[in-house]
Amino acid sequence: MIRQLRERRDRASERHDAALSRDPSREGEEFTRELQGVVKELRLVAETADAPSSDPVEVSKTYRWLGDAYFDLSRGKDVDILTRGAQAYQRSEELLVDAEAPLERAKLDFNYGNTLRGLSEGMDIGLLEAAQTRYESAAHAFRTHHLPDLAATVEQQLRSLDPQLRLARKQSELQRGYSRLERVQEQLKGADPAERERIARELQELSKVPGRGDAADTLHEALDTIRRQHELNPERFPDGDAAKIDLRCVWITGHEVSVG
Repeated sequence: MIRQLRERRDRASERHDAALSRDPSREGEEFTRELQGVVKELRLVAETADAPSSDPVEVSKTYRWLGDAYFDLSRGKDVDILTRGAQAYQRSEELLVDAEAPLERAKLDFNYGNTLRGLSEGMDIGLLEAAQTRYESAAHAFRTHHLPDLAATVEQQLRSLDPQLRLARKQSELQRGYSRLERVQEQLKGADPAERERIARELQELSKVPGRGDAADTLHEALDTIRRQHELNPERFPDGDAAKIDLRCVWITGHEVSVG
């Protein structure tokens, strides 16, 4: 990756950091305009640098920073923008397949995990599990390389993800039960007396849909985890409102831990 492209990438990263410093909430129109400019520049740099002659680790970092910019532009929840961020992270991941860059991979794992978690909207079990796998990988790498602060940041996200993932699984079980209940009710129409007796017994069992109380308990656990995060680290988790599960995450740049 030639020097001029690295310099352009680094200037775009500095613009990103400056925008976050001015507007940590990411809510202002100026922040949106600035991040749109950062995304445009990083995308151009990444696409230009993505050539066989370039250092794959440097190009991977460029795509990671592009994914980070998409994440902040999306406020961690705009699915269309997060999808573009996931594409950038995916290319970043591909470039690291044969590279020996464990810390760069750990940063990518964590940031990609945050985007996958946002894309899940709290409900997609596959995406939540993919985020969990990347968090676990990142935490292990940071511990192995004696970076306890970064490892602790990742582990905080793992703790909040656990009840969220369990809640999604319980909700999926409930939905399957309700769907089966509807199918059996439909079968009841036009059934003969013997079949109606069998269906009635099945309906009686299905009406006792298990897990509703468990799901509520898990939801409360997830919200309590977010409250504790806010109390322990209000600068990293500024939204203490427990009215919903907040999917905003912390992401790791090339140089520091920032609110994401």
